[in-house]
Amino acid sequence: MILAQSTSGPAPRYEFATLGPWSDEPGALLAAACVGLVLLAAVALFYWRERASLSPAAILPLLVLRLGAVVGVVVYGLAPEKRDAREETQPSRVLMIVDNSLSMSMSDSSESTANASRAETAVALLGGGLLDTLRAEHEVHVAPSSDLRGGVVLPLLDASGDAQASQQTEEPPDFATMLAPRAAESRLGDAIEQGLAVSAGRALAGLVMISDGQNNAGASPELVSAVAGDAGTPIFTIGTGSESVAKNLAVRDLIAPRRAYPKDEIQLTAVIEQQGFDAANASASLFVRPAAAAAASEQLLDAQPIESLSPDAPLTLQFTARPEEPGSYVYRVSVRPLAGEINEEDNSATAEVQVVDRLLKVLVVAGGPTRDYHFLRDQLRRDDSFAADVWLQSAPNAAVQDADNVLREIPADEEKLGEYDLFVALDADWTRVPRQTIDAIERCIAERGAGMLFATGPVNTPRWLRDGDAQGVLSLLPVRPAAAPLLLGPTERSSPTPSRIELTRAGEQAPPLWVLGDQQASTAFWEDQLPGFYTTAEVDAVKPGAVVYAEAASNEAATDKPLVVFAEQFFGAGRCFYIGAPEVWRLRTESTAAMRAFYTKLLQHLSQGRLLADSPAGSLLFERDRYNVGETLTLRATLTDSAASEIANQGSLTARLELPDASVQSVPLSNSGAAPHIWTGSLRADREGAYHATVDIAAVGDPLTAKTQVLVPALERSRTQRNTALLTEVAAQSGGRYYPSTEAVLSGGDDLPPLAELLVSRSETMIVYGAPDEQFSKMAARWLLGLIAGCLLLEWATRRVLGLA
Repeated sequence: MILAQSTSGPAPRYEFATLGPWSDEPGALLAAACVGLVLLAAVALFYWRERASLSPAAILPLLVLRLGAVVGVVVYGLAPEKRDAREETQPSRVLMIVDNSLSMSMSDSSESTANASRAETAVALLGGGLLDTLRAEHEVHVAPSSDLRGGVVLPLLDASGDAQASQQTEEPPDFATMLAPRAAESRLGDAIEQGLAVSAGRALAGLVMISDGQNNAGASPELVSAVAGDAGTPIFTIGTGSESVAKNLAVRDLIAPRRAYPKDEIQLTAVIEQQGFDAANASASLFVRPAAAAAASEQLLDAQPIESLSPDAPLTLQFTARPEEPGSYVYRVSVRPLAGEINEEDNSATAEVQVVDRLLKVLVVAGGPTRDYHFLRDQLRRDDSFAADVWLQSAPNAAVQDADNVLREIPADEEKLGEYDLFVALDADWTRVPRQTIDAIERCIAERGAGMLFATGPVNTPRWLRDGDAQGVLSLLPVRPAAAPLLLGPTERSSPTPSRIELTRAGEQAPPLWVLGDQQASTAFWEDQLPGFYTTAEVDAVKPGAVVYAEAASNEAATDKPLVVFAEQFFGAGRCFYIGAPEVWRLRTESTAAMRAFYTKLLQHLSQGRLLADSPAGSLLFERDRYNVGETLTLRATLTDSAASEIANQGSLTARLELPDASVQSVPLSNSGAAPHIWTGSLRADREGAYHATVDIAAVGDPLTAKTQVLVPALERSRTQRNTALLTEVAAQSGGRYYPSTEAVLSGGDDLPPLAELLVSRSETMIVYGAPDEQFSKMAARWLLGLIAGCLLLEWATRRVLGLA
């Protein structure tokens, strides 16, 4: 609270500290008064009984002295105190909420600023004089709709136009960063509700909301605004975005495997959407070219018609391709523009596929012959792209396994271990693996880019968690598993009914979990079609930097230990994936194809670091294949020894990032020093589209490249036009006004005054009492003690003179 002190103040307040806790209880104060009267009456009664031996002239002074002493004791016990008072002015405040949902990242041809997004239009309004005008009479709290407790409070301006001297900020706020679109949902009702709560107790003149009005989650803005109106807080809404539906046909995404083999048939899924047309008829074409070739050299592979595409739901088209030779290929799906489209740049999408002629070599270690083990072993055996060696720890030496090689232990030779691209551990008994071998596996993952798939289980996991030599495995995991509560107790939580799977935001965007080919159908499969898992391992914590993809919804009482189903982390150049439910085989009861796709996609995903590490310079990866607008892109370069030496001589490493609008930005990469081969950098994604990163280490070999896709979620794209009706209703329900343009906010319009004229100052002057005056309390105590002692001493002397003592 920013307060200004007046030059003259009101009279101080005197009170009793002992009665402070009951100051608001009239009954308690009345009871105290009654007790005091009874005490005084008792003293008077005592002296009335002595009237036979004393004359009336002697009784009166004795009674007065005794009453004086009693009153002094009572007042001393009540602890009188003095509080100085001062007048303070609470300035009027305006709360300005700026919608920072991802729909605000969109641009509209009707906006006054060419090519400006809705968020940029809002920031331009704030910097275009609106804030300075409001700050002449109000302090202004500016905050994004997703975090009303954040933001910045701008103080009042004095007559010269500067912030009050005691309230000046060191530097102006960066509204472009603070208000950048990053919320995956538009919760306008929740924002208003939270804004009222944050501003409780303030002299709130009004609430201003800048938004496109497309509320799609949370509380109803109309109902919340009615509550604000009842509380006397008007809401003024400022609309952004086009009021008409922009006509557009777009290829939102092209989903393809990152790796394939020569002459294998690969599936490519194109996600196509339209808006503004009643029904769209067009055609989609699939093109391919070598990644190193020019765009003009691409060849047409296939074409499919698009008939009666509805604006209500996206269309997924399936294409197939069969690459003949190894190499890197760029596939592009393009749709022919329709008449009246506002943006033809999003009519195509690309995906790069690495075609390799080497098999992925997998080492599978299983503690026992579980269903997951049997399914995965058979799948790897049938898939020509994998070569699997297995060690079934519970099997006798003479047992026969359907695998390329049957092992009796993990190879101790680090060079042999280095031949494996992937390590799969299914409830493995790590107490049977020497510590030196565990350390060698760690180095294979961290330095050579191998992947690790770890699945917990009820048999061996509790055992090795208590073994000191096997603790080295924990460094590979993205979570810290919970210790067994008993010597042989379980580390998992079981339920008589299956616990539903809940994907996190990162899980919905993770291609390894797209078991049905696309994000929307796969999310519905995990959360709705699959009944869930009965058993999920408890974890003590998720490690910093790890990403949780899925959790189990507990059917029992709440627990402080998360039930993580899927999680992943980088470990040096490699990736480690954690499965916390030993029942992945239950996917097969719903869809055998889904279970097969899960393991195939997951193993290919985990092998990325190893395949890219075959480059003489190393590998370059975005930590995720897909991001939302507003999220931070994290770029990770893992260098070979020769490349790391070259960079050490240069002293710095920079990535060249090509943005969706074809502009180029440099991203500096940094190294922590603990891992000299790992360099990382980050950048916030402001626009939808493909981001291409390149790191050039000319002295070592070809440049390292990486690509990621930045998307606006379907929920935020479903209705892109401004919801004028909602913004108008919110303002009307609360007693405010709706402003259809940024010009009207500053200058007004027909029967619409400028915003600053409608926001009436509600500054308040209050009397504020300070802390108790300690000097007064000491002085009062001395005087009361003197009064008590004096009265008692005079009473004793009087009694001596009268011969009564």
